[in-house]
Amino acid sequence: MFVLDKKIFDISEMEKDLRTIPINCVANKYLFDSFPYCFKDNPDLYYFMREEICKFFNIHPKNFCIVGSGKIGFSLNPKKYGKEFDNYSDIDIVLISDELFHQLWLKLIYFKKNSMYKLSPIYKKRFNELQNILFYGVIRLDKLSNDFDFA
Repeated sequence: MFVLDKKIFDISEMEKDLRTIPINCVANKYLFDSFPYCFKDNPDLYYFMREEICKFFNIHPKNFCIVGSGKIGFSLNPKKYGKEFDNYSDIDIVLISDELFHQLWLKLIYFKKNSMYKLSPIYKKRFNELQNILFYGVIRLDKLSNDFDFA
């Protein structure tokens, strides 16, 4: 029988762990090994959503992760530290895929060369921010214009 670990963490527990156990253990406990808080009441929906997204992007479910307040139940963002996940919170999803990264990288190069001039000033600024983020191996789709076919 499969038992789902739906342990809910609180900030004081995490802060205590940060002071008493190695950081890699804290990261595993809160960010990687726990079930996503945002699906604590409906685990079947989580597995269905993960399966659909992984099929769409052709990645293994082990390369899918929910992060942020949707994962642990509260925000770690310094500007919103401790804010509980609620109905207005977004769900941040991370997909790990060399293939997707390289496909998007090439599309971005092509887009910049052929279509960037069409962007509004706000999307040009977002595109430039995305280029800076890409340097670190991360793609943030919220920085793309809807004109870009990957967004």
